[in-house]
Amino acid sequence: MVDCDYEENKVNKEISKFYDATGQRRYTLATKDIVFDTRITGNDYKLYIYLRIYGGQSNIAFLSLKRISKELNMSINTVRKSLKSLEENGYLKIVTRRDKNSYQVNNYYILDPFNPMSKLALEEVEKGSSKENGLEVVSEVKPVKPKKEKSKSNQLENEFNEWWTLYGKKIDKKASLTKFKTARNKFSFEDIMKGTKEYLKTITDKQYQKYPKTFLHNESFLNDYSDEIKAKNTSINGMSALERKRMEMRGK
Repeated sequence: MVDCDYEENKVNKEISKFYDATGQRRYTLATKDIVFDTRITGNDYKLYIYLRIYGGQSNIAFLSLKRISKELNMSINTVRKSLKSLEENGYLKIVTRRDKNSYQVNNYYILDPFNPMSKLALEEVEKGSSKENGLEVVSEVKPVKPKKEKSKSNQLENEFNEWWTLYGKKIDKKASLTKFKTARNKFSFEDIMKGTKEYLKTITDKQYQKYPKTFLHNESFLNDYSDEIKAKNTSINGMSALERKRMEMRGK
């Protein structure tokens, strides 16, 4: 047994889209210029009237190709072909936009190619804002974030190369770059460079200089090297500790 109320509600739901808020059946008017325009096909005309019904007084329709195809019983390729024809002949202005979820959505601005006022409306559309109804024009969406990320990456690599040249002990460059980026997330480039310069003042033999990745991992640029630098520069009997060590080596 068929539930008549259910079937009736289902049918009413399907056709309700063709009624306005007052319950009146939607309709649209087409001038004879449009009816007898040989530039457009029957499918074009059918689609145009369909969009005008949906657009109402706003003359803007927001519909998916799948929905148009289903309701007009036309293939999606046929719909695309008719949309292209209508736009080329001045019946539509199709603006592709992106919603908040980055999905592309088509806005169909319905025009009358034989009405000068409609052409003025088209000019307003073309001059319009890049944002409307929460949607963003695809052609005006700028990949700002990727540019910033790329710029930041280039800056970090340039800073690392400067630090790498200063440090002088060129071992494990790739691993050192990773450690450098980690350090830069926490400390300024100036602090890293300043601490590195202080550390290098304590080095008398590169053999005992820390590996660059170790220096960065341990954040050794934060250490206080003032005592070590002072000890290195301290002279005994007019001879620095380094010079004294060299003399002892020569004596041997």
